Amino acid sequence: MRRTVALGLTLCVLTSALAFAQTKRALIIGINTYEPYGTTVHVPGRTYAAIAKDGRCAKGTFDNLYGAANDAQSMAEVLTSPKYHFLPQDVVVLLTNPEVTSARAGVQVLPPTQTTRDGILAAMRKYLVDIPQKGDTVVFYDAGYGSLRVNTAGDKLAVLNSEGLVHVDSTLVPSDAYKGAYDVRDREMTRIFNAAVDKGVQLTVSFDRCYSGGSTRGLAVAQQRSLPYDPRPVTDAEVLPKPTEHPGNPALVFSAAQEDQVAVETKPIELSGKIHGVFTAALIETLQTLPADAPASLVYQRVKAVLEDNGTVGQEPDLDAGPVRRQQPLFGGEANSADHALDLLGQLPHE
Repeated sequence: MRRTVALGLTLCVLTSALAFAQTKRALIIGINTYEPYGTTVHVPGRTYAAIAKDGRCAKGTFDNLYGAANDAQSMAEVLTSPKYHFLPQDVVVLLTNPEVTSARAGVQVLPPTQTTRDGILAAMRKYLVDIPQKGDTVVFYDAGYGSLRVNTAGDKLAVLNSEGLVHVDSTLVPSDAYKGAYDVRDREMTRIFNAAVDKGVQLTVSFDRCYSGGSTRGLAVAQQRSLPYDPRPVTDAEVLPKPTEHPGNPALVFSAAQEDQVAVETKPIELSGKIHGVFTAALIETLQTLPADAPASLVYQRVKAVLEDNGTVGQEPDLDAGPVRRQQPLFGGEANSADHALDLLGQLPHE
């Protein structure tokens, strides 16, 4: 009888532990198409016409990208590999071009119509804040155009226009920007990131777009992942805490470039013929080379070295994280010992 009771208690404890086991989740965005073929941009009388003298509003067309959807799909493949143990059903991919490559079986692929401003914000709130539970590991990855928007109450960056210097926020450009939709500003994303870390989610954020450093695509004939700034002003003076400085549960933000730099795409890669962001190509190679528990600081060092070895000029990745979080794996988990980190240094590329 005692053995039966003891066994029952053991099973109860195991069941309880499994019920609260950490889940690894990811929301991955890749936007290639910003001007659907056959459309006319900035039709007279619409949003842009009244202020067409500056920035994006003076631009006649939005060029499309070629590698952002490939980047997103590659990140989904890496995360759901046996090495990183993200279950396909817990990975959500949002692409403008889902036909570029098929998703791993079980991965949730949202329709391209959700790559709009409203769709992106709704997906971020749902998959970074609403669904995850305390203790879950959540990765947010975005590849596409980065840009800037005038913020009359801003204090971070500034651009020179026809009226002088104006302050701007860095932005993620949605697929409906050509219709006049506003970008997703860094402050809007930071509010969502803060809600996630406040809930106890272990958050890793990665951007492969221009002006991405501090957002809390060089090579010859490369496509830059930047659009001219949006001169339509917003006034947002709210001072937000940085999710990377959250007491007890800091986020990590790994960006393709510094906040004043552009990011670029590669030439078609041999054999596969695919185009990628140079940052994501280096990141994927690094994630496949280093152990899954390599410190984030070492991942950063290797990505930076790969970009330098590839001849990438004027694009330096940015790692925003506190000292403790830098010594943990990129996607969270237990910190590595100093001896183990030193052993891994031998896997950095050398000239």
